[in-house]
Amino acid sequence: MKESIEKSDLEILHTITSAVHESFDLHHIYNTALDLVLTLKDVDIAFIYIISKDRKEAVLESYRNLTENYISKASRIQYPKGVTWKLLNSGQVFNIEDIQNDKDVGQAGKEMKHHRALGIPIILEGGVMGCIWLASYKKGKFSEQEVKLNVSIGHNIGIAIAKAKLYDEMEERVKIRTAELEKTNLRLMQEIEDRKRIEFEIKTLREQRELVNTVNKIIKKVEDVDSSLAQKLAYDIKEEMITNKSPHEALSNQEYRVMLKIASGMSMKDIAKEKYLSSSTVSTYRARILDKLNLGTTAELIRYAIKNNLVK
Repeated sequence: MKESIEKSDLEILHTITSAVHESFDLHHIYNTALDLVLTLKDVDIAFIYIISKDRKEAVLESYRNLTENYISKASRIQYPKGVTWKLLNSGQVFNIEDIQNDKDVGQAGKEMKHHRALGIPIILEGGVMGCIWLASYKKGKFSEQEVKLNVSIGHNIGIAIAKAKLYDEMEERVKIRTAELEKTNLRLMQEIEDRKRIEFEIKTLREQRELVNTVNKIIKKVEDVDSSLAQKLAYDIKEEMITNKSPHEALSNQEYRVMLKIASGMSMKDIAKEKYLSSSTVSTYRARILDKLNLGTTAELIRYAIKNNLVK
C-alpha cells in the first residue's frame, strides 16, 4: 500500500462520488476521478476512453501516468481493435492478471511494462459509453474488494456524465429558444416601426389633401381667379409640402432601419449580423442613405439623426 494513503477505500469512494457530482464539466469530472483513483492501493496508471458519437472510435479523454508513446499510438482506437473495444462491446469488467501475456492487448499497451489491469465499463442509460482502465506494475489480478470498489467508481462517473450531458442538452435548448425569441422580438420591433411610418405617411397625406381642399374652396370664392389658376396654386402648395418633407422620409423601410443602426454607432459587420444581411449589402444601403440625405460621411449621418431626434 502507498505510504501516503491515510483514507480507507470507502472514504476514497465517498470523496470521488462527492467530487464528480459537484460539476457539470465532463473533463473536470474525468480529471477529478482519476486523481483520486491514483490514491487507491496499487494503482499506478489510470485512463478513461469515451466512445465517439459515430461509435467508430474510442477516444482517450483523460489519463494519468501514461507514456508519450502510448498516447501517440492509442489516443484514438478504431473499432473494433484491441482489448479496449473487446471490453466496450461486452460491457463486462475485465480483470487481467498480466497484460504482457494477453493476446488482445496491443503493442503500445505492453510497452508501458505494467502487468495487471482492471477495465470497468461506464454505463449510460443502459448502454456502454466508455471505460476506465486501472493498471499496476504488480502481477496478479485485482482483488474482489478492489473490483467492487472500482466498479462503484465507474458507476458514479457514469451518473455524473449523464447529468453533465443532460445539462449540456438543456443549455443548448435554452440557447436555441433564446435565439428564436430574439428573432421574434426583432420582427415585432420592425413591424412596429413599419406601422408607425405607415401611420405617419397616411396622416401626412391626409393633411396635404385637407389643406389643398381648403385652398381650393377659398380660391373658388375669389371671382377674379379662374379655375386653371386655382388648380395651379393648389398643385404648387401640394408640391411645396412634399418638398418640405424631411429627407429621411424618402428612405425605404429597410434603409430607414439601417440608418438608425448606423446612427446609433453600430458597425457594418454588426448590422449585417443582426439583419441577416451580407456586409456588402449593408454598405450598399449606407451609400444609398448618404446619397438620399445628401450627406458625405457617417459622422454627418450621426449628426443628422441627432438633429432630427431620430436617435438619443
